[in-house]
Amino acid sequence: MKNLQIETYKQNEHQLKEHQKITLNILSERLKINSGKANILEIGCANGNLLLELAKRYPLSHILSVEISSKLCEISREKLAQINHPSVNIIEQDITSYCTNTKFDCIIAEGVHSVFDDPISEISRWLSFLKKDGILLLFGLFAPEQLEYKFHYKNLQNDFGWESGFNAISTDSINQKFASDYDITTLPFNITIDLPKVKNNPIKTHTVDLNGKKNLVLAGSLILTMYHIILKKK
Repeated sequence: MKNLQIETYKQNEHQLKEHQKITLNILSERLKINSGKANILEIGCANGNLLLELAKRYPLSHILSVEISSKLCEISREKLAQINHPSVNIIEQDITSYCTNTKFDCIIAEGVHSVFDDPISEISRWLSFLKKDGILLLFGLFAPEQLEYKFHYKNLQNDFGWESGFNAISTDSINQKFASDYDITTLPFNITIDLPKVKNNPIKTHTVDLNGKKNLVLAGSLILTMYHIILKKK
């Protein structure tokens, strides 16, 4: 099952998303950097906005992004050209085939795990890339109840066919699999701004007000429950 949601990111927006701002705040609180240096891995750089901000905030660190899309790699490299950071690299590669002996202080994966039909296995592999005191920071779609689902969709405005990308594992599954070895922090993402519905892009999320609370919605019907989840070795 393929996933071509990268088309949205090719629009090359330049502002950080609300969840990315929270990600940066979490890093400032949780990431302990000796002498200002860290090894940081970003899984999927999308349009490069978060990667660019990481490069600005951590100028002495080694930052690597693994991105499957050649076009998004190109967009991100263009943005990085705005600054002089000698230790930021982008690799065009499927993360499932990425292997390394390098250990990272921090791994960031935003909106990535839901692409996989078996996200727990992939998350386990990412954890093996961490240093002993490193952190894995996940953001994306998780099911808050003891029910998980695989969601396939077909966008009738293109000819991509059936795609994946909105699979949801339960936050309970994360705890059951990893709590014996990792301290886990689960932070619900509560969006506070209005996102209008984009008429010609049904896969673009928007907000609706339900019971006095803003909710992220996909295609006018699927309410998305989003979380930041932080895993740190005990």
